[in-house]
Amino acid sequence: DSDSLNRLTLCAGVPWQLVVVIRAYCRYLLQTGLPFSQGYIAEVLAHHPTVARLLADLFVARFDPAIAPAQRTRLLARLDTRMIAALEAVEGSDEDRILRAFWNALAASLRTNAFQTNSSGQTKEYLSFKIESQQLRELPLPKPLYEVFVFSPRMEGVHLRMGLVARGGIRWSDRREDFRTEILGLMKAQNVKNTVIVPVGAKGGFVLKRTALEGREAQQAEVIACYQTLIRGLLDLTDNIVEDKVVAPAQLIRHDDDDPYLVVAADKGTATFSDIANALSAEYGFWLGDAFASGGSVGYDHKKMAITARGAWECVKRHFREAGVDIQRQAFMVAGIGDMAGDVFGNGMLQSPQIRLVAAFNHQHIFIDPEPDPAVSARERQRLFALPRSSWEDYSRKLISKGGGIFTRSSKSLSLSREAQTLLD
Repeated sequence: DSDSLNRLTLCAGVPWQLVVVIRAYCRYLLQTGLPFSQGYIAEVLAHHPTVARLLADLFVARFDPAIAPAQRTRLLARLDTRMIAALEAVEGSDEDRILRAFWNALAASLRTNAFQTNSSGQTKEYLSFKIESQQLRELPLPKPLYEVFVFSPRMEGVHLRMGLVARGGIRWSDRREDFRTEILGLMKAQNVKNTVIVPVGAKGGFVLKRTALEGREAQQAEVIACYQTLIRGLLDLTDNIVEDKVVAPAQLIRHDDDDPYLVVAADKGTATFSDIANALSAEYGFWLGDAFASGGSVGYDHKKMAITARGAWECVKRHFREAGVDIQRQAFMVAGIGDMAGDVFGNGMLQSPQIRLVAAFNHQHIFIDPEPDPAVSARERQRLFALPRSSWEDYSRKLISKGGGIFTRSSKSLSLSREAQTLLD
């Protein structure tokens, strides 16, 4: 990246590889809610070059595999003493808060792939580090047990989990400035849902940093590449089980106990990525194999089997039956959240030929059809359901009733017809 943090090489003597580390921690701290801009943080670090260099040295001392254990202990103690003295000399409260946040995050870090190399013997093109979240002072509640932050010039991502054995999906997020906040909320919900499956919940997500891509195929290729980077960043730090014994990854210093359990599931934007994740699991020789990611060609395909939608639909049928309505024979109005590419909403909107879908929205579009023909719209929904990676944008405008349309959620303002205004009251 080309930004003002690069000046640390000149003013603090921090090698560029460690500037990348400091940049990654900076991006992570901003996601946790540290209320300062990256530009100001870079200015503070440059203004305190001694502390900046100590932070870099501390990272090396904690994680460089070439350092012997006894030497590492002495080195960390000496660096902590010097850091305390250096921070005492910092006068501004904001500057002190920023520098202590970095120190706290580094001290709470348990593992990193920074010293791992690829098959060519080169440093990897992305950085990941694992943090014991409970040790972070300024982290918003609830604090997970562990989290992994993955950073590269192309993407940023995080994986939060409440316990050693936890399950949850990986989401492609569009909230670049606060995706951790989104993932934290989803993890809370997953934690509640998982009480009937596994002990606790987990959730992961990532954002794209190269967004000026033309065409759906180019964007999808970038999403897949960034998703793979996130998965690799997680597997780099996860122990394996070989012949019933826990084996740590190569070139990895661990400041925690054995941690071999990691699973990923589909979520928004990654519903078809199970085979991609399982291919990486095989590449790493991970002990869970194709159980690493649920779904895919060797698992349960949620969209094809309509697992969740069928259960939800039984509740819908029960509700209408108690109201004296047969939803397989009598037309009824529906408004919903989702699109036909989704496994829950998409399957749900195929469960009855009497559905009059008048309105729906997803993260991209708003769909409005004030007076739909049930038979005509059912056929079009079926077409979209079978169309790979469809969106409301693919719905034929010719089949939408008078006054309806498809609107982009990113628009500054919308002009609605009289029919749409009447429908929405």
